Amino acid sequence: MHYVVKAPTRADLAGGTLDIWPIYCLIGPSKTVNVALDLYAEVEVVAKSGTPFSLTISSATNEKASFKAIPPRAELDRLPAGVRFPAWVVTSYLARLPELPAVTLDMKFRTSAPPRSGLGGSSTLCVALLRATARYLNTLVDQGWQLKMLEWARDVEAAFLNVPTGTQDYLAALFGGLKSYEWDLGGLTTGMYSNSVFEALSERCMVLFSGESHDSGASNWEIMKGAIEGKPDILKGFHAIRDIAAQVHEELESGINNWAHIGGLLNEEWRIRRELFKVNTPRLDEIIAFLNKEGVLAAKVCGAASGGSLLVLVEPGQKAKIAEKCRAQNIQVLNTKPVNKGVFIEDLA
Repeated sequence: MHYVVKAPTRADLAGGTLDIWPIYCLIGPSKTVNVALDLYAEVEVVAKSGTPFSLTISSATNEKASFKAIPPRAELDRLPAGVRFPAWVVTSYLARLPELPAVTLDMKFRTSAPPRSGLGGSSTLCVALLRATARYLNTLVDQGWQLKMLEWARDVEAAFLNVPTGTQDYLAALFGGLKSYEWDLGGLTTGMYSNSVFEALSERCMVLFSGESHDSGASNWEIMKGAIEGKPDILKGFHAIRDIAAQVHEELESGINNWAHIGGLLNEEWRIRRELFKVNTPRLDEIIAFLNKEGVLAAKVCGAASGGSLLVLVEPGQKAKIAEKCRAQNIQVLNTKPVNKGVFIEDLA
């Protein structure tokens, strides 16, 4: 067997962090609105059956790990940094099998998003790795497999990071498109928007990379602890973000979109995160000040912030002009656009 799996990353418009349990339990039903991007995590697999089990995982930078059996965590922790997490994901899934398959698995992965760019890159890679492994094993094939894979991805990444993880990154990778996800006690509800709204967003959105890497797990953990401990500013911020996300959802769902209003909501969400969560940096402040002077509709930092990428909304037809000005300021403009398709498999000859 020879195939490649591709999963999209995401940019969040509103309601990020609300997807982390138990935040929504503390503040009530909460929406996250995000859009999948064609900055893919890709896993190419060559599987040769009928041989003693062996697994090789390698990166685009030629870091490599090989196994003849499932390794203990201590051995994984000694691997090169670039393959440590992928090896953890795949071997954790294989370890739950009654017995290892008689196969030689060669898995090569690459990611298009800059490392630690706040676009859910590691979570997207996790989905691609799980989908690639499950494809060979013919597991997670029943109806609703995406939600089962969501549970796997969330748990295996949390076990690796030793901190709780959210779910919006996996959901965008699994389902694609421009969607809302609402968390409430006991369940998740998914909402989608019309094609015309998707196209309108595509015409207006840009994604920039600040050049500053960030650690989303650590950043989210500090904010989450503050909420659980009942810190007033943190809870105030979460309630405000919840309300803004609900307004963004209503605006997009209406199909009659006032993009200046939507942009104002995104700007307000970033102001709250900046002032109450303290997740800004001097570089992020500098970039957003520059963008505001250029008259963009919105400029907000994606994910947990403290570095990473920015989602920018501009008037249609202004992308090229704004992109040129950004490059003149040494701001990296990512070559990406929204995509409707979630994780998928391409069979290779």
